[in-house]
Amino acid sequence: MDEPFDIEIEPEVRLWLMNLSDEDYLVTEHVVGLLLDSPTRSGCHRAAESSS
Repeated sequence: MDEPFDIEIEPEVRLWLMNLSDEDYLVTEHVVGLLLDSPTRSGCHRAAESSS
């Protein structure tokens, strides 16, 4: 189970990515890489903690 996940990109997401600045695209690419490295630890729990 060490193989990477495939990521499907919906057409509207692809359009959004194409319209990002180079800097924003690089940030997004970095975050996607983090998700690929640790898909079950996306940080969602931190967002829930900070809202309470």
